[in-house]
Amino acid sequence: MKIDYGNMAAEFSRLEVTRNCQWYNDVNEMDQLLAFRCPTNQVIAGVKSRHDNHHEDRVFGFRCCELVERKLNYCSLTGFINEYDLEMNYATPHDYVISGFDSEHNDHHEDRRWKVDICEIEH
Repeated sequence: MKIDYGNMAAEFSRLEVTRNCQWYNDVNEMDQLLAFRCPTNQVIAGVKSRHDNHHEDRVFGFRCCELVERKLNYCSLTGFINEYDLEMNYATPHDYVISGFDSEHNDHHEDRRWKVDICEIEH
């Protein structure tokens, strides 16, 4: 995953084994913690956000897609993958996908730090 904070564009590697996708909108509140996980055996396939100038924060939405003929194993939460006011760039280990995110907002930095919930794809 690569997120460009300039316009919050997100690029995700495509799995050719997904179906039944659904957006989950407004999963956090301004200046609050974010903790989101896709439903069982689903992976993150998209992200969108809406910025608020007053709070200098974003409300996020995530698109989850079901895996076809594969299961997720060994899910775990990373440590923080970025620091405040710095670019975020994260790649999952081989055979892992993203199933969720945790994030905290800091009013002093007016920025977020992120953790990623990753799961291994069963073969």
